[in-house]
Amino acid sequence: MQGGATSNASLCAQLLADARYYVQSGQTSDSKLAWTLDEMSHRCPDELADLDAEVRAATEQSQQSEPTQEAVAGPSGATSWSEAGSYVGSTRYVCGPLASIRNSTDDVFMNIGLDYPDRSRFTIVLWDIGGIEQVATGTTVCVEGPITTYEGVAQIELRSTDAVELWE
Repeated sequence: MQGGATSNASLCAQLLADARYYVQSGQTSDSKLAWTLDEMSHRCPDELADLDAEVRAATEQSQQSEPTQEAVAGPSGATSWSEAGSYVGSTRYVCGPLASIRNSTDDVFMNIGLDYPDRSRFTIVLWDIGGIEQVATGTTVCVEGPITTYEGVAQIELRSTDAVELWE
């Protein structure tokens, strides 16, 4: 029985190291991270809690070292755009002020909180929709969906504007 405990401890240490690597290298939208976190949730709850605490502490430290953004009007219980990166892999309702709208062919990128290319921004990606109506900068935009990252930027990807809400 002792060998099984040692083997599990070794496995958990490796899973924790892998998860740290994926998070630190910005590979948070990678399916490898999702698999690693799933394994940790089943086999290594203590290590998963440690990783969660590390990510939260790093996020808080990062937010303290950068200019803080004002809280934005929106429904209670919404996740702030600046905290969305802490919830990669989960589905959340995220709100924040529109910084810009950018287009690429038929795709639309709504940058929330901070403008492109700032990596601290949150982006709503609308694939293959052609375009959207003009929205004033600073308007509070809310969206619900699974949070992923692309090159270290938290985002929610959609195929229509149905989930996008504007708050004035």
